[in-house]
Amino acid sequence: MLGGMLNAMQQGGAASKIVVVVLLLLFIAVGIYVYYQYNQSALDKKKANVANAPSSGGATGNGVAGTMNTFDNGTLDVMFFNVDWCPHCVKAKPDWQAFVQKYDQQVIRGYTVTCVGGSTGINCTNTDDPEVKEAVKRYNIQHYPTLIFVQNGTQVEFDAKINATNLDDFMNKL
Repeated sequence: MLGGMLNAMQQGGAASKIVVVVLLLLFIAVGIYVYYQYNQSALDKKKANVANAPSSGGATGNGVAGTMNTFDNGTLDVMFFNVDWCPHCVKAKPDWQAFVQKYDQQVIRGYTVTCVGGSTGINCTNTDDPEVKEAVKRYNIQHYPTLIFVQNGTQVEFDAKINATNLDDFMNKL
């Protein structure tokens, strides 16, 4: 196909060159549109209701610190599930820590933000910790790192790269 277009361009005049350039620009425009639509949908992912899921409350030890059952109106619990051996978790941790500094216990658009586990998040390295097991099962964590937002009892998985820009964008869309 490309060879045919090149032959047509060599044999044809300016009109065939214009057609090829227009088609190329159209292809690029469609690609950019699809890219931005995908990024937008990653941040606006539909919410799955987990309001009736059981919780063990605040925890101590290596695993879950903070609270996972504050599902009253006006609450936003944010959980960063991570493990020590994962390079992606290690790379995302500074952005998570900056997020905690900026948003933990702040009221953002009427929601009190609680960063569960503080600056370390929910460290899932110790898989024998019963509270970690319960949290992983409850939120169906299948990969690391994973960010879960629970807004008024409704779970939203953060399905984008964990970095400061995406986290701020997500918070601005509450």
